Amino acid sequence: MNGVVIKKAQLIAEDERRKIVSILNGEIGVRDIHILFMKKGEQVLGQHYHTFSEVCYILSGKAHYKLKNRLTNEEMEVDVEAGDVMFRDAFVTHSCIASEDCVMIDGASDTWINADWNLYPEKLI
Repeated sequence: MNGVVIKKAQLIAEDERRKIVSILNGEIGVRDIHILFMKKGEQVLGQHYHTFSEVCYILSGKAHYKLKNRLTNEEMEVDVEAGDVMFRDAFVTHSCIASEDCVMIDGASDTWINADWNLYPEKLI
């Protein structure tokens, strides 16, 4: 789907001392980072979109996303799991339900102010 890219995070170095995993490498400039601790079965992310790009990295667990590109009307559903990275462009409506307990690192190309400022609600079909 246009506006959404999902890939595995890249292992860039590992030895007996440490492991380094690259989540992003210039795909978007990140101005805000959150850590989401999601409980199985809970809809954590409502049906909304932003006017900026986002990236999320699944640190542990699994989640199910419903996505819709508001500019092309393309829709997609996808399951993500530990090690997956999802890039979402602006105007991609997203909704997320944790398939199992999940920890996600979420970054945005704009600063988070509050829901009234940053979120645009939309009902997914």
